Amino acid sequence: MSRRRHHDSDDEYDHRQTKRFRRSNNEPKQIEDRLESLIFRVGEKSSSSLETNLEKLAGVLQADIPNYKQKILDTLYNSVTMLPFKISIYSTLIGLLNAKNYKSGEEFVNLAVANLEQDLVKGQFEPAVIKVRLLADMVNAHVVSSTSIIAMFNSFVGVTKEPDIPQVRSDWFVYAVLSALPWVGRQLFKDKGDDLSNLLSNIDSYLKHRKKHYLSSLYTWKEKVYPPQEDYLDCLWQQIRDLKSNNWKERYFHRPYRAFDDILVNAFDHTFPIVTIPQHDVDTIYPLPKVTFRLIKQEAESETAHCIERYMMEESIRTMMKSMYRNRKECASRLLSLPSRSRLSLYDTIIEIIFSDLFTLPKPEFPELFISSLLIELCKLEPTVVPKVLAEATGILYDRVNIMNVTCVHRFASWFSYHLSNFQYKWSWNDWEDCLDQESSPKRRFVSDVLEKCVRLAFFERIVEIIPESLVQLLPPEPSPKCKFERSDAESTDPAVKLAQQLFTAFKAKKSPEEVIEVLESAKSSLFADDEDEYIKTAAEVLVQCVLTMGQKSISHATSGITKFKPVFKAIIKSGDEQIICLNSVYSIWERNIQILELLLDKMLRLEIIDPSSIINWLLSRDMLGSFQRFFVWNIVHLCLRKCSKRLHIARKSLEHAKEKFSSYTNSDETNDEERSKLSNAVDNLSDEVYDAYQKQKEIFLILFQRFIIILNDHLYRRDQQDQGSPWLGFALEKLKEVMHAYHEEVFSYKETLEQLLFTSETDSRILRVFTDFCSLRD
Repeated sequence: MSRRRHHDSDDEYDHRQTKRFRRSNNEPKQIEDRLESLIFRVGEKSSSSLETNLEKLAGVLQADIPNYKQKILDTLYNSVTMLPFKISIYSTLIGLLNAKNYKSGEEFVNLAVANLEQDLVKGQFEPAVIKVRLLADMVNAHVVSSTSIIAMFNSFVGVTKEPDIPQVRSDWFVYAVLSALPWVGRQLFKDKGDDLSNLLSNIDSYLKHRKKHYLSSLYTWKEKVYPPQEDYLDCLWQQIRDLKSNNWKERYFHRPYRAFDDILVNAFDHTFPIVTIPQHDVDTIYPLPKVTFRLIKQEAESETAHCIERYMMEESIRTMMKSMYRNRKECASRLLSLPSRSRLSLYDTIIEIIFSDLFTLPKPEFPELFISSLLIELCKLEPTVVPKVLAEATGILYDRVNIMNVTCVHRFASWFSYHLSNFQYKWSWNDWEDCLDQESSPKRRFVSDVLEKCVRLAFFERIVEIIPESLVQLLPPEPSPKCKFERSDAESTDPAVKLAQQLFTAFKAKKSPEEVIEVLESAKSSLFADDEDEYIKTAAEVLVQCVLTMGQKSISHATSGITKFKPVFKAIIKSGDEQIICLNSVYSIWERNIQILELLLDKMLRLEIIDPSSIINWLLSRDMLGSFQRFFVWNIVHLCLRKCSKRLHIARKSLEHAKEKFSSYTNSDETNDEERSKLSNAVDNLSDEVYDAYQKQKEIFLILFQRFIIILNDHLYRRDQQDQGSPWLGFALEKLKEVMHAYHEEVFSYKETLEQLLFTSETDSRILRVFTDFCSLRD
């Protein structure tokens, strides 16, 4: 292969430039920065071929290894972990260095192996996969011996025979081997054919006996579709078999080391000891299983469903997204520049993979905002192609809404409304009028959710102008507050009305919170004859109504009023019952503007006027059943759960930091008893804070699941067995599944408590099935 073939590469390796650089910049730090830049940027766009630039860069690094060996090795290693889509480029570069300096190649291999072992100990499995691929690919560059890689692969597959371990542990080690085979399979086939066959035979035996009870809980579609949904490991295995049937030849990767065979073949490759695999630890969190996501039917689908090029293209897209997700513009540009040398369409596959992440269960890998902004950038960069592909995919998704997982439907509605807001809400709305045919169909609910979110992103009148008149009925009511006491009769004898009038007078007079509390205390005897229960109930409702009525002009006015009169709220609203009254009062005012309702409840949570547990009890009460299927209910539920989880996370981080500080101080030569005692007390206090946060999080999850079971049981008893397949029941069960999946780490930590108290043998089988399927994710 010619070394002058042009490729997207760096063009900064002219030796004369390097000499001038060293004459004018002889500071070590500047030289290190320059070397780091050259290594990181190799493979970028250039007028020179990739092979030429690699050869020049290898010469520059070789000259600097005596003085900057550790910096060069560390930068090479960091480059691979940060830019894993360049693995073959860096394997070639390491191979060229190894050919000229055997010792530097050996040190890099040892560094990669040591870091792989650290990742396994720490449970950092995603970086570990990249290191396994790197070690495998270095076989092609004659840096690592085939014997060492086969030994490592066999040790990984050997994990499947360990007793009493969860299947997710075995799955990960098998996946690590299978995902590396596209890089090294052909070389192993040539060097270690029999060993490779034995390895594949062991993998096949394991895969045939795997349990897959969890699959139904991970499906995007609740019914069979084409292309079908498959277990991710089974699909990858079929793709590896496709690669094997082609004598381990693939047409996707560019392998620059092939241009240097005459140099690399004479290099000495390295062996390394078998990677130490840590024993199973019950606290280790392994990656959860997945299912494949196929949406757009491509040409020759039957041929490409399990072709290895599909896996390699999909993996290239995912790797690019993981590396570039902080820069949507750069990520979009790089995705569109990926090679498409297979039977697959690049644009179709990119859109499919992005939607695959959006609909991944239990939760997406990337923030929803990144997914949305990435699709917008792709449409801008390729306005003649990507929007058409995206519109086709959106149409398919809409057609399947009736069989789509409820969690995925909500994600679809959230993404689509945001996407429309960036393109003037232009859409073929008439195509969606079929959703009106059925009163309570998932399609109708989906379109209603999309329109409600569009109203939040724009304004009511704007959306009314855009959509067909037939769809206007699906819009929420025009946003406006309903203030109960705003126009009350001055002559009324109702104690609540009189109290409201006194509070309005106090607010208009700009009285302080302390003075407002005095007004309320005075009303207790004059209006309620010291009836404590009646006073508290009325005062809680009237106080909320009056503060929010005064602040109805804008959300800023409302939150300022809540903040100012926080002491008054705390004085009146103390118990859970009073908090429920407060919540009902807030809802009665702003039920027509859910966005403001969510913001006000968030503010009250942050000010600790109301507790998350009270909000959960309120949202999942019989009084709120009419709104059970509306998305705002679940937005607020997740808001409460996130706040509890965040509080525990912050407390644990603070405790960890305090322990490190205490440990370092204790081990130092200079110790002060007073300072030591102070640090020790800080650790004790933070330990109590962590325990308190843990208990509160546990309480909120117990309350949530208890309310779920009560509501579901009530529904089942009312409707009897004929309701087994009702839309409401299906929605409720999928929402229960959604909460478990979204907070799977937290829920798993309370698994035994949940089994003992809530999900017992007496629980309805349909409810219990959701819990057992969830538990099978880690079995």
